[in-house]
Amino acid sequence: MTAGVPVRDRSARLAALRGSPALRMVGKRTLMAVPIVLGASVLTFWVLSLIPGGAAQQLLGPEATAEQLLRWNGGSGSTGPDLCATCSGSAAP
Repeated sequence: MTAGVPVRDRSARLAALRGSPALRMVGKRTLMAVPIVLGASVLTFWVLSLIPGGAAQQLLGPEATAEQLLRWNGGSGSTGPDLCATCSGSAAP
């Protein structure tokens, strides 16, 4: 006996829980959510890379100075990695 619960009772409860339709449904839904979240992330990244001038230019407006754009982009001066260049291996190191 462990903590007042017989071992047989605990294993029976675990077996019943494993066969639970609700638990199976939660597991299936969780597994189905993984590709959906990944697909939404890739789609969002791709759409943002299509914006002319970059996301910072669109958010700050056409009157934004180079200093404001540089500050918005984190001081690196880049608008972020290019998805196509990253996948093809031609991105600058």
